[in-house]
Formats: sequence, structure tokens, C-alpha cells
Amino acid sequence: KVANGGSVAWARQCADADAAIESALDLFERAPASFRDRPAVVAVADGLHRVRGVVTRVAPRTTAHPPGAEAASPPAKVARTERAREIDAPVPKLPHLTLKYLDTKGLAEPARLALTVGRIPFEDVRVSYEDVARLRAAGELPFGQVPVLEVRDAEGSAPTPFGQSSAILRFVGRLANLYPSDPGDLRQLRVDAVEELLADARRAFVPLWYRNALPRSPTDGSAPEATALDDARVAAATRLVNDTYLPARAAQVERLLESTAGLPGGEAVRDAGPYVCGDEVTVADLSLYVFFEGVTDAGGGYCPGVDATDAVERCPRLKRLLDAVANRPDVEAWNASVRERRETAKKAATTSG
Repeated sequence: KVANGGSVAWARQCADADAAIESALDLFERAPASFRDRPAVVAVADGLHRVRGVVTRVAPRTTAHPPGAEAASPPAKVARTERAREIDAPVPKLPHLTLKYLDTKGLAEPARLALTVGRIPFEDVRVSYEDVARLRAAGELPFGQVPVLEVRDAEGSAPTPFGQSSAILRFVGRLANLYPSDPGDLRQLRVDAVEELLADARRAFVPLWYRNALPRSPTDGSAPEATALDDARVAAATRLVNDTYLPARAAQVERLLESTAGLPGGEAVRDAGPYVCGDEVTVADLSLYVFFEGVTDAGGGYCPGVDATDAVERCPRLKRLLDAVANRPDVEAWNASVRERRETAKKAATTSG
């Protein structure tokens, strides 16, 4: 797309691809209903629609038609093919991205993984709590907290910082083609539902993380003394999270994975792979992996005293999804690189000490 954007040859190829897809969809629409309603056929048709969406997005957007493009498209389908080309060329280059967060997985790891899986170059900056205070005082944190994504255009302009982990994840998910964003694509609701569920689950950790009824102050990052919790209340909250909250959330994810809600191909798409949207990994899968790995034997450490290992074991579809993400070569390579970097830093600190 980047190399060929705006060229006549690329425009003709996109027009030919669009025409071929339209012809295939025409055949599908003329087929008997008994044939069209078969799950496998519905899945194929859904795939064709999605491929057409890809062609629409990558087609050079020009006002002039490439030579021969009109003849390549069936007359009855010209309007759709025209719409795929009515945009500006050339295709813009990817921006330079810098993701700043603490040296932990937390709220930034899904975005880090999305950029890694999507092969989107980015600068991974790990900061300390002292760095966060300094950045906050300097006005470089839009909402007074991390993560923050600094975006600089390809021409090297001054970086613009953006906050809020969910907004960052959706943005990089679109860049990496890991977020279904086409109008009318119900898979977006499926993915967003998972993200919102995990946000609800994380809210239950507030009294455990901060020993407080409220999260850190958005102005200075401190924990308010007036709402501090004693040991007994923290222990009670930990028991409830382990015994009620996390098992319930895991079961809710399992029910979503068992359902076909938002999947145009129904059971055929659901069973085609282990992920939230079948065989296509999305940001939702990466978020589930980061969250549950942090509260099970696989990783631990996301929240002290919390363990959802048994709850996940009772959810076979969820466990299959977590294993699939963990065993992806790109995720394994990313995790190995992080471990290596930490070991190198630890050795350097030991030597200097």
C-alpha cells in the first residue's frame, strides 16, 4: 500500500480486485437460499465482504480513473468501485510512535503487543514513578497519568501526547489491523465488550492496589488519606475478588466465546480459531492474555494476593485463547526480549554496585 499508493498500476489492480469480488458476490446473491444459508457459505461470503473492505481501504484515492479501470468493472457495479477510489493520494506514511509507561505490563502491555503483532515500529520507553511525577509537573501527561502515546508525523514535527489506555489501544489496533472498524461490522461490538468487561474487572483491584477506596489523585498521583483502608478491609476485598469477582468475569468471557454474537459467519467463524473473532487475533485477545496471565500461575504479579488460576481452568475456551496468544511466535519473541532487557539491566546494576 505504502510503496504503490497513487500509482496507475496499483489503481488498476485494486479496480480489478474489486470487480472480481463483486462478481463473486453476485454469484452468491443469485444462489438458492438453501445454499446461501449454509454456515460455511455464509463464512465465505463474509470473508469476501471483508476483503472488499480491505481493497477499499488500500485503493489509491484519485479523482481520475486509471486507464482501462472502467472497462475492468461490470457496468452495474461501477458506483461501488468509484467509491473505493474517490480519495486523496498518496497514502500517508506511518507516524513515529513513542509509548511511555512503567516497567511493568499493566495498562500499556496490550498496546505494546498490538504494535508488535502488527509490526508497527514504536519506541518503548519505560519510566519510573519519579519520571511520572516529573512528566506530570511538566504538563506532558494529558490526564496526569501513564500510559501516554507520543505521536510525531513522518515529517518530524513536535510530538503530540495522547492519554487513556483504551483510546491508545484502539488507535494502535487500527494501525495494526487488529481492530474491526468498518461501519456495520458487529465484531467491533464483540471486541469492545471484552475491553469494557476487563475495565470493570480492573476497577475491583483499586482497593488492593492502593489500599484505598479511591484510585490515585489525578492532580498529584497521591492516594487520598481520607479514604485509606485498614488491613481488615483490604483482606476482605481480596477474598471477594478471588472468590466472586474474578470467577464471574472469567465465566462471562467464556459465555461470550461460546456465543456467535457479532460473528456474521456464526458457528463456522467462531470455531475457525481460538480467538474472540474466530481465527483473527484482535486487541481483545491481547487484552485478555495480559489480564489473565497477570492473575494466574502463568505470570502473576498483576495484583498482590489475587489468583484466578482455578477460575480460568473451568473455562476451556478462555484457556485455549490464552494459550494461543502466549504461543504466538511474535508474542513469545516479545516476552523473551523484555526478559533479556531486564536481565541485562540487572547485571549492569549489580556490576556498577
